[in-house]
Amino acid sequence: MYDLIDCLNQLNSIMPIEEYCMLSDGTCIQNEVVMTLNKDIIQPLVPFKMTVRWKNSHPKGLLLSMRGLEMDMGVIKYRLQSIGNKIYDTDIVFPICTANKMTWIGTLSDGIDTVYPAIRILK
Repeated sequence: MYDLIDCLNQLNSIMPIEEYCMLSDGTCIQNEVVMTLNKDIIQPLVPFKMTVRWKNSHPKGLLLSMRGLEMDMGVIKYRLQSIGNKIYDTDIVFPICTANKMTWIGTLSDGIDTVYPAIRILK
């Protein structure tokens, strides 16, 4: 229960957008964590893959929690599974919204360290 409360508290405290690692601009590195997407343009309801090289740890998985910055769309969560050699990935699908553009911000954590990804979607 504490992990869920801690995760929600992290999501409720929004940092300035400049402090997030904007993956939709290309490969992003934050605190020695390398994050990439397999598509240049992310659209709602269209699956894409997120791949992460995690620093100095060997967890079985990472937890990604994201929420909309411009519009409250709830919190979506994904577990990134290890594919070996400190690399993790998952397929992600963002829900559709009424805006033509939207930024999703969030946390990616191994339970000890946390980084802050952001992804801009276009309709």
